[in-house]
Order: sequence, then structure tokens, then C-alpha cells
Amino acid sequence: DRIVALESIQEQQHMDCATGIGDYDILAVAAAEDQAVVMLFNIRNGNVVGREHFFLTNASTGMDGLLMERFIAEYYGGGQFLPRTLYCNALSEEAPLLADMLSGQCGHKVELSIPQRGDKKRLMRLAEENARMVLFNYLESSVRRERKNAAGLEHLRTVLGLSAAPRRIECYDISHVQGTYMV
Repeated sequence: DRIVALESIQEQQHMDCATGIGDYDILAVAAAEDQAVVMLFNIRNGNVVGREHFFLTNASTGMDGLLMERFIAEYYGGGQFLPRTLYCNALSEEAPLLADMLSGQCGHKVELSIPQRGDKKRLMRLAEENARMVLFNYLESSVRRERKNAAGLEHLRTVLGLSAAPRRIECYDISHVQGTYMV
């Protein structure tokens, strides 16, 4: 059992090892319906040292580059450590302007790029897969359904002029056969 546990740890470390020395971040966005998830892998000294995901609401599908750039501006504009390179799965034409803005804020040149091959591309595929999985799980979760139901009940409260959202709704159906045998 101890040998199997050690082998498992070695496999995990191999998964967390990126090639190439240096600090960079891998960012992947996945969007569906009105939600999006950005998956962030932090690579420091060639190793994956952190993984986080962030939910974005009111997201338009097909606008992945814009979503990514807005996320980057907000996340790294708040004083987070900013590596010299950010690898993204989607960028728009405005990416060079964002890179210049970030470079001015942090005092060193920042590059935004989409990896084309090699280990960075492999890590990008992994980040994309993780982002899609987190988004799918969120969209299918009961929390999401409850939030949608709560929004519907709030709308019903407003339309009916109630002081509070209804906690229970009862429906009655009066069945009959051509006006007779009412049930």
C-alpha cells in the first residue's frame, strides 16, 4: 500500500510538472447559456502550483476573447502577481492594448498569447477541459436550479404585487364531462 501511495504521488507530481523554466499562467474560458468559467493554472518555476476557477455571469457565448480579456483586466489589475506571459485559449484584436496596459501597471513587459504546440498547448487543453467540466457541473447543479426558481418566484411576486415571494403554490383542476360529474 505504501509503494502504491508513493507511485500515486509521483504520478501527481508528473502531472503538475510543466516543461520550461519560468513563471507564466494558463487561462482557459468556457461559456454556455449565460454563464462562463475561467480556469487559471499558475505555473511557477516550471511547476503547476495553483489551480483556480472563476464564474462569470451574463456571459455571451461566442465572445470568449472578450470575456477572457475582461477577466484578465479585472483579476490582474487588482494587484495580483503578474507573470511575464499569460497563455490564453481565446483573445480578441484588443489583446495588444491590454498587454500594454498591464505592462505599464506592473513595470515589466507582459505578453498575451495562444499556445500553438508543445507542453503549453497540452496544459491549455487540460485547462479547457477542466473549465468545461466545472461549467457543466455548475449548470447541472441543484444550486443553479434553485437560483433560477428563486428568480422566477421573485418575478411572480412583482407581477402579483405580493409583499414576499410565494413559498408554496397550490393548483386546483376542476374536471368534468360536458359540465356534469364535476370532480
